[in-house]
Amino acid sequence: MPGLVNGLLLPDTPVVTWWPAQCPDCMAETPLGQISQRRILDSHSLGQGIEGLERVTRGYRPGDTDLAWGRITGWRTQLAATLDYVDIERVDSVRVTGVADNPSVALLAGWLALSLDQPVTLDPSAPEGIGGVYSVVLTTSEGEISLVRTDDQTVLLGVPGQPQFPLLLPRRHLATLLAEELRRLAPDTVYGRVLAEGVPLLQVAGN
Repeated sequence: MPGLVNGLLLPDTPVVTWWPAQCPDCMAETPLGQISQRRILDSHSLGQGIEGLERVTRGYRPGDTDLAWGRITGWRTQLAATLDYVDIERVDSVRVTGVADNPSVALLAGWLALSLDQPVTLDPSAPEGIGGVYSVVLTTSEGEISLVRTDDQTVLLGVPGQPQFPLLLPRRHLATLLAEELRRLAPDTVYGRVLAEGVPLLQVAGN
C-alpha cells in the first residue's frame, strides 16, 4: 500500500491520512502514517469518552489531530474571548456539562483545566437530546459566567450583572471539520498538551 501511494504523490506534496472510523493504536507507526504530515482520527468513533482519549494519548505523536477537537473550536474561541475580561485568579471553580461518552466534552474541559491551571469538574448529566457540550459555568467571586446551548445553532452567554444574550455557535459538519484540518498542516501543539496535561486534571462529578 505505501508503495502504491508513494507512486501517486507529487514531489513535496503534503500528505494527510484520515481514519473515518476505528483508528490504530498509534497512527504514526502505520505505513500510511509514516509518510503523513497530518494524521486525523475521530475519537467519537471510539465511544468511550475519557477512556477513549486515554488510548489516543498513549498513541499520540506530533502531527496527530482529532475531529472531536475540531468540533469545539467555536466553544474555545468564545470562551477565550470571555476569559480576556475575567481575572482568572478570581475563578473559584469550573464545571463543563455534556454527554458522558462524547470526547469533545472532555477535550473542552481539559483545555479549560490547562488554560486556567486548575481542576475542572466534568458533569455527565446533560439534558436528553444534547449531543455534545451542553454548558460551561465558571464560578467567580462576582458570580457565575455561563455558556449554555439552547439549540444546534445558539448558546446563551451569561455574565454577572448583565442579562443573558444569545450567541451564534452552530454545530460543525464533517466537511467543515475536514476543511479546517487541511488548512493547518503543522502539528497542533495545544491539542497534544490538552491530551497529556489537561484531561488528567478532570474531576468527574459523582465519582
